[in-house]
Amino acid sequence: MDFRKYEKGQTKFELRNPLSEIPEDHICFLVEKIVEGLDFSEINGKYQHTPGKLAYNHEMLTLLVLMGAVDGIFSSRKLEELTHVNYVYIYLTGNEKPDFRTISRFKIECENLLKEAFRETVKMGIKLNIVKFKYMSMDGSPIKVNASKNRRYREKDLIVAEKLIEKGIMVDEEEDLLYDDESSLILPKEKMEKVKEILGEKS
Repeated sequence: MDFRKYEKGQTKFELRNPLSEIPEDHICFLVEKIVEGLDFSEINGKYQHTPGKLAYNHEMLTLLVLMGAVDGIFSSRKLEELTHVNYVYIYLTGNEKPDFRTISRFKIECENLLKEAFRETVKMGIKLNIVKFKYMSMDGSPIKVNASKNRRYREKDLIVAEKLIEKGIMVDEEEDLLYDDESSLILPKEKMEKVKEILGEKS
């Protein structure tokens, strides 16, 4: 058996459409449809004709946070990272790169909008009996999405699903205490030097 050619550090200039890298039945397209059905007029009205630099699109930020929740990712720092390295998140954000502070503020300022998005996601998961939505995790404990034979939604499941956005806000607060203003994308110079020092001792 031969091995595929592998050149670590090899860079190639390729214009690649992220959409072409995502399976056509990927759950991100369902998340996209759910968010398209939400009403952003009220929250968008608060930002129109106001001073300051252009704000990020609220639909895009909602897609980012909601897709993260479906994947069990609640950290704004991790979501920022995914917009740089993951085709699904690059596609959903239209190649925008909001930093973790922007994502974190959005969770707080648009908490009610996000809770509505989470409820609609769970409802759709129940309707379509989608395995991915059957268990949405908080702290490793599964939230079971139940559906009766007549497809009625159990209110307690929807209430618990809403708490996922509260978990995202809490995770950001905890990470702020640990990392202050540091992003997960960059290893500070002093820490990189420490890594080299440790590795040098082992070699």
